[in-house]
Parts: sequence; C-alpha cells; structure tokens
Amino acid sequence: MEDQNIKKELRQIANNQESVETSSAVIAVLGDTEMYKNVDKIYGMNVEAGFMDQATRERMVSNTMNTYPHAPKETRVSIANFDAGLVSMQLMLIAKSKGYDTVTMGGFN
Repeated sequence: MEDQNIKKELRQIANNQESVETSSAVIAVLGDTEMYKNVDKIYGMNVEAGFMDQATRERMVSNTMNTYPHAPKETRVSIANFDAGLVSMQLMLIAKSKGYDTVTMGGFN
C-alpha cells in the first residue's frame, strides 16, 4: 500500500513503528485462523483452475475438517503465523529478484 493516509492509520496498529509510514510501500500479510470454514471454496477453485483433481480435493477437505475445527485456537494461531511467514519470505525473495530491498516487521496489534 502506498497511500499515506492509510499508512498513518496502519502505523497506529503497528506499535507506532515509524518505518510503516516512511517506507515507499507496505505489504501486510495476514493469517486466517478459521480458514477451514472456506475449505470447500478454496479447494474447489483449485479444481476449477486445473491445479488439483477431484480426488485430491476430497482428501484435502476431509483432512482439513478432521483437524482444524478441533485444534485449539493457539495451534491455529501458530499455523497461521507459520504460513504467513512462508508467504512473506516468498514475497521478499521475489522483490529481491526484481532489485528491491525489503524488511520484515512484527509487532502488529
């Protein structure tokens, strides 16, 4: 995001970290601890796009629904944080390959 007004708002929830406002751009990566509620839609879109066959979709939906709804909130938070970290890492590697420097930030509320 490059909008200065939005960056000012974001700084407030980022523990007042100045670099949120002074950076040339901000990319916020968020984790969803209740993603399993959309698992049919998510994997259905993968089948429609040709990335996954129906049998794999059914297995993935079954595995997800047998695990995530019963997992403690802390476990789902940990998984969401881990996944968000992987996504962030990939974005940073892509940026670097395009000649951009990046920095990770934590401390959002």
